[in-house]
Amino acid sequence: MNVDLISIPSNFNLSQVVNKVRETSRRGIQFEILYGNTINSLQNFMKFGNLLKNFMRFLNSKSLILSNGTNEISTYKSPEDVINM
Repeated sequence: MNVDLISIPSNFNLSQVVNKVRETSRRGIQFEILYGNTINSLQNFMKFGNLLKNFMRFLNSKSLILSNGTNEISTYKSPEDVINM
């Protein structure tokens, strides 16, 4: 099976699969973290922030894509807004 990208929801529990994430990254597979459902909830936004921080630490900021992941126009953000999040 050929896989180039794995999409991760913002409520994903990374602590249980850290070694698998590192191994997968070494094989050249990228990870996409979906932030769309974090816009309207502070609690979800905090979980997203922690997940993003941990992914950046485990992957050395490589193989990581941020994506909206929703169809709601109100949650779309510009690249500058995503960077500032």
